[in-house]
Amino acid sequence: MIVNMIAAMASNRIVGKDNKLPRHYSADLQHFKKVTSGHVVVMGYNTFVSIGRALPNRRNIILSKQPVADMEWYPSIEDMMKQLQSENIDQIFIIGWASIYRQFLPIADVIYLTEIKKAYEWDTSFPEFEHEFAEVEREETEEMDFVVYKRKQT
Repeated sequence: MIVNMIAAMASNRIVGKDNKLPRHYSADLQHFKKVTSGHVVVMGYNTFVSIGRALPNRRNIILSKQPVADMEWYPSIEDMMKQLQSENIDQIFIIGWASIYRQFLPIADVIYLTEIKKAYEWDTSFPEFEHEFAEVEREETEEMDFVVYKRKQT
């Protein structure tokens, strides 16, 4: 199973504050929708609460120590991965938040990163990954770049 991570990161590595994005960029939201639609998305409880609903056209999975009403949830990454592997799921998308990104980074294969060309003074940053991943694709725009990184082969 391919483990993808997807995030939007400001030029100073900031991804948000208080479980919210620093700013909504329409192009980034459309990119997120295009990349993740039809796939499994995995998020922490706080991310689910900040979104306020299940994302349409995706299988939404919440990682939480407590049950999440009317949602598919798992208390651990191990439990979730075991279930998804038993279903032969080919890939998943990790959509956050900070602690979820840190937990999945060691097993991530691909990172879809929107690199916003502006800095924000917020409290949540994306973990460092550059020494283990190589850039394989970049689409440049005026406000942001859409970049794909793949784990380096050892």
